[in-house]
Amino acid sequence: MAPATCVENIYQELASEEVLSLSSHYHENSTFPLQSFYNKSNEYKYDHPFYAYNLALKCRRMVMKTTMNDIVSAKGTELFISDSSKDIIDEDDGLENELAIVKEGDLTFQSIEWLSLAERDYQESKQYYSIFQNDSNNSNVNTTLDALLKTDFAIYKTRNLLNVVEERNKLSPSINYAQLSRGGEEVASERIKMADESLSTLRELGEREDVVKYCEDHLDIAKEYYSQENYYMATMTAAEVKALIDFGMTNEKFDTSQGAIIYAQNQFKSANSSLESLRNNNNVDAPIAILHLETAEIRIEEAKNAEPINSVPLADSAIRNSLIAKEQGYAILEYKEAIESIDKTPEETNAQSLPVGISSFFVVLLTYVALRRKGT
Repeated sequence: MAPATCVENIYQELASEEVLSLSSHYHENSTFPLQSFYNKSNEYKYDHPFYAYNLALKCRRMVMKTTMNDIVSAKGTELFISDSSKDIIDEDDGLENELAIVKEGDLTFQSIEWLSLAERDYQESKQYYSIFQNDSNNSNVNTTLDALLKTDFAIYKTRNLLNVVEERNKLSPSINYAQLSRGGEEVASERIKMADESLSTLRELGEREDVVKYCEDHLDIAKEYYSQENYYMATMTAAEVKALIDFGMTNEKFDTSQGAIIYAQNQFKSANSSLESLRNNNNVDAPIAILHLETAEIRIEEAKNAEPINSVPLADSAIRNSLIAKEQGYAILEYKEAIESIDKTPEETNAQSLPVGISSFFVVLLTYVALRRKGT
């Protein structure tokens, strides 16, 4: 399974570049940590490229941690923390400006998807930097370094995603940020409401407490994205919650591992079929849904090769990921349709581009002129 349109120039590009940049660490040192992750990311980079990219990111984080430890040993903790803090502040300012500039112009739907992921990681970097500042003030060296590493890693991911935003926005940008905010807010709100209601039903059944807890936590995350005005991530997270609630209500029991695998295969085929129109659509990338679909297919293959005692949990994971991918596919279509249905009038666009104070001033001025003319 691979997306038919954008994978060659986006997903495969991401995976191939990340794997290649890690090769100097892993090819020259077979004992480097997470070697099996690197090998798998290299193996999957063509058939399951976004899964491979995210797996390679785990290796990237390990490389960054190893590098950090080497520098700390050479320079000392205090100097390293001081230098790194300055670099992060500079990088953070640069990313904030880039995000603001991107939002000023028109966007393609694909770039909106990747921009939402970039904003997610950027917010993560800010949260970890706040933890870093608090820990450094408390002189907790280990947690300070850990928070610093997490901040740097989140910045690294944000930078990668912004590069994709730039690449995907070379197509035919036609959506402005006003459309994105108005249409996206509506869909995200409705999706969160839907998930909230479904979760109440699942609670009443009194089953699958593990699913209930996970859904409660992730619904809170969806609401947090909504409060940050990251409506795409709010929609995708709420769709994930809805899919997992459906999974919890079904509560399939399997007598054999073979039965679990067959059921997982059927769920994957259904999700794959539902997402086919998205994968063949040149105007949609659907990265989060694609990641879940790729993960589902990989878990099925792993289940086939695993011992019976391990194959059922792997098949179970494949079922969950297939259901999530399918639900997110529906949500993406709703999101895209809602945004594109918002009229992009010249008046709205011009008003959006003006600072609030100036815009309000012109409204008052034009009203005053109109009244004067009416009086004469």
